[in-house]
Amino acid sequence: MFYYEQFFQTALNGIDRSNIMPVTIQIAQVILLISFLVAVYESFIRGGDVRMLGVAAVKYVGLGLVLLGYATGFRDINGMFSAFADFIANHMTGGTDVFKIWLADLRDHFNQFGYRAFFDLVAGGFAGLIGSIFIIVSSDLPVDLRCVLLFL
Repeated sequence: MFYYEQFFQTALNGIDRSNIMPVTIQIAQVILLISFLVAVYESFIRGGDVRMLGVAAVKYVGLGLVLLGYATGFRDINGMFSAFADFIANHMTGGTDVFKIWLADLRDHFNQFGYRAFFDLVAGGFAGLIGSIFIIVSSDLPVDLRCVLLFL
């Protein structure tokens, strides 16, 4: 389990222990009902516009259903993303740090091709510039020299 996932679950459990979500949803439902009544009144003022009344009814019924299942849907979607992140962390990368592997691959590329990789600046334009920055960061050069090359 990732740190952010533990932090987020702790926050959600704290919110669930308090009474803030049911109160917030009740307030949202009252605001929704008032705005629906305003839409009904506006449709009456415009000469009984049935189309406007139907559109308002569909919008407010849909939003009411979203409010009704918000907590369950939010938890399910959060659980889906957490399960997907766990799957990536455990199966796709073997539990290793992808950024470190990527930097190691760039370092190998630099060791294999040397400074010829920097000629991409000439032919590649902006894309070559970005690639060269990453090659400098991942190279085996001393940290001081890397910093100087990055700021040039």
